Amino acid sequence: TPAGLEDVSKYPELFAELLARGWSEEDIQKLAGLNLIRVFKSVEQ
Repeated sequence: TPAGLEDVSKYPELFAELLARGWSEEDIQKLAGLNLIRVFKSVEQ
């Protein structure tokens, strides 16, 4: 486990850092689970 990311309570700090490094909000949303949700929905159909 990387230092500072011991559990999910640290994710907001991770996402803030990624934004500061130029990640788009859309990419962060995908990282946060939207890709997984999209896959689940496509499998259900």
